[in-house]
Amino acid sequence: MLNFYCLLWILLYITYVYGVELAVRGKFVCVRRRNIIPIDVKLMEEDFSGVWLLNMIDSDDILAHDSASYGETFLLTGREHEFGGIEPYIEAIHYCRGYREVIQIPLNVTKDDSSQHIGNYVLDRRRHTVTAHPRRRHRNVMKHKG
Repeated sequence: MLNFYCLLWILLYITYVYGVELAVRGKFVCVRRRNIIPIDVKLMEEDFSGVWLLNMIDSDDILAHDSASYGETFLLTGREHEFGGIEPYIEAIHYCRGYREVIQIPLNVTKDDSSQHIGNYVLDRRRHTVTAHPRRRHRNVMKHKG
């Protein structure tokens, strides 16, 4: 029984030591309309979002949360302790095209470089574009009218 507690403390210590601090900044642009509803921006860390049952037990972690106006630079910083690597992403809820839209922007973070700049993220187009970092892949998650 003592060995079990020693192993548990060692695993907890390793998880704490391998914590990663993230800093992400960028700007969301909506060219077509002047929208007064701010963008809800979250720095998230993916746990088990692909597996429904496990996602109910351990949903994705919110590392930082803020609101930003269109054209305003945002900065989110957060820290996560995970056993193994982390899979951070930005989740943004916006109304640029007249209806609620949720987008997720995956981030590539290494242990050495935990600072990211996503660039100017243009929201008006059907396929969202990034003006500063064209090589990054972005995916549209869901759309709700109303």
